[in-house]
Amino acid sequence: MVKLYIADCDRLKDRALFDAYYARADEARRRKVDALSGGAARLSLGAYSLLAAAMAKNGFAMGEWALSKDGKPRFSDGALPFFSISHSGKYALCALSDGEAGCDIQLMRPFDGRILKRVLTCSELAAMRALDGREATEYFYRAWTVKESYVKLTGEGLGRRLSDIGTDGDGRILLCGEDTGVSVVNICLGDYAAACAFTGEPPAGIEREIL
Repeated sequence: MVKLYIADCDRLKDRALFDAYYARADEARRRKVDALSGGAARLSLGAYSLLAAAMAKNGFAMGEWALSKDGKPRFSDGALPFFSISHSGKYALCALSDGEAGCDIQLMRPFDGRILKRVLTCSELAAMRALDGREATEYFYRAWTVKESYVKLTGEGLGRRLSDIGTDGDGRILLCGEDTGVSVVNICLGDYAAACAFTGEPPAGIEREIL
């Protein structure tokens, strides 16, 4: 099972809706939201609420969760699914899976070209340099979200050099050219790029819903 859920957090500009979601959040999430303001508060509350909605849609009660030793959020109850959440711009993204998973979403903004060698493999860098304008930007963010979703799955975060991570032609993630056993899918949402990495073979289809 790999299922992806997306929510437009700008809906929470409606104060009554924001307050209703806030009332259903746990104490830890409320504290986090209280420390933020504006769009950041909406994204934080929206991402939590999206996870709760995804769990309910699959017949699970929202459990307590915390960061594991490898820095990944996990439910304390091992019978509950693995999950990953991400947010950017106005969207929140949530992945539920019966195995390890990581997801990432990014609003495609202008970026400093000096970071390319730190992010892209040599072959990706060559492929991007053959593109112009919007195509080049989309290529970079597709690659970026793949790599971010992988390090979220592994829990390595910034400890892993992103330029070591690539993909083959079949949606498999490679680390220094070697198959990791992790699959990845890309998602396009207009001005947003997103990806989900998960252990095992790619399923025939991944359920994607906008909540």
